[in-house]
Amino acid sequence: MRRVQAAPVNLNLPPGWVLPRGWQAYAIFGLLPLWWLIGLSAIMWVLIALPLGVSLAWRGGLKAPRRFGIWLLLVMWICASGMELSNPGRMVAWSWRASFYMAGTVIFLYIVNVPEWRLSIRSIVNALGFYWIMVVFGGWLGVLFPNVSFPSPMQIVLPHGLLHNTYVYEHVHLQFAEVQHFLGYPVGRPETFFAYTNAWGSSFAMLTPFAICAMSQARSRAWKRTLQITMALSLVPVVFSLNRGLWLSLGIGIVYATIRFAMRGDFRQVGRVAAVIVILAGVVTLSPLGDLAQGRFQHKTGDAGRIQRDQEAQQRLLDSPALGFGAPLPSTDPTQSSVGTESEIFLLVFSHGIPGLGLWMLWFFYTLFRSARWRSPWAFWAHVTLLIALIQVPYYEITERLPLMLVAAAITYRAMMREPEADPEPVEKRRLRPARRKALVPA
Repeated sequence: MRRVQAAPVNLNLPPGWVLPRGWQAYAIFGLLPLWWLIGLSAIMWVLIALPLGVSLAWRGGLKAPRRFGIWLLLVMWICASGMELSNPGRMVAWSWRASFYMAGTVIFLYIVNVPEWRLSIRSIVNALGFYWIMVVFGGWLGVLFPNVSFPSPMQIVLPHGLLHNTYVYEHVHLQFAEVQHFLGYPVGRPETFFAYTNAWGSSFAMLTPFAICAMSQARSRAWKRTLQITMALSLVPVVFSLNRGLWLSLGIGIVYATIRFAMRGDFRQVGRVAAVIVILAGVVTLSPLGDLAQGRFQHKTGDAGRIQRDQEAQQRLLDSPALGFGAPLPSTDPTQSSVGTESEIFLLVFSHGIPGLGLWMLWFFYTLFRSARWRSPWAFWAHVTLLIALIQVPYYEITERLPLMLVAAAITYRAMMREPEADPEPVEKRRLRPARRKALVPA
């Protein structure tokens, strides 16, 4: 992509009429908890994308990164898989999941095309850091008030027939935590601002790199201190979530970032990360939080059912390997949930066929490997976010977090536009180096 520069337009408006720089990012990400409170979290990304799409159409001259055609081909393939739908109920499920792809595409293009002077990367990352703080605050609500639940305004106005749908009910009937008893005693697993506890854990892990980036690049001491305090406070809801997927994906992401710092020779950052890990491990081990974490690893709740549904999905996929079935199908075992919902991999391949899964993986892994070459902190931590999300793909259905993944991808491409790629060292120069060292060694 070519870098596009533009000067801000002076409209000569009174100071009270001028919105602060970066307000768009806070309107998009900082208000996401409000959508949950209203009961519109299931369709909030579509509502957010609508004005952004109008803005893109108004400005025109859209630019997209290289290989973006892979993503557009995936979107068209998802549309084609709709031909496999057999009844109106499954059409609703297909449309709902497809809406995240449509909305995510619009948000991606908006972030890539919006000028830096209008919406800076710093503003986007800070807004995501603020959203992460809200997620941590919601986690504490789940820990302290696990039994609190209440109807949203949308639940009050929706027809009772729609509330019989599990997905609709979970998104409009709000609760701070999901109380489970598989450890032998009740534990409130946080889910505030989300429909499911796994969604809280998945989102926390994906947002944490943005919080770290906002903290490392903070210009205000108060903002940096707020993020640091929240980082320490987040340990409690993270452990109470009993979310192995959160622990695994975030742990691998932090280790990966540490290795990258060591490869650059930035041992100060390596030391800081190592110190934080040692302190957190000590707190968990020496406090009651350690018993929770240990109990979670000893109880593999739900694993047998997941394996059974995954095996059924593989067998039924043979009937439609190209386009899939458009959406998940009921299991042949009435005690099990729908087939094709246990992970994003099985959702993609079961709903949109082997080509759908292949195109999805190709686009995100291409973006992951391409963004690995940039040393900009914005691109680096967005790159880590993509890695964490891809680690979650085998065991989480992350369609509702797909817009966040596309935001991370858009940030990497925006950073690439600002920071030129380093030219590779010429082969001749590399070949001369060993000979030069040899000549300098005294006889």
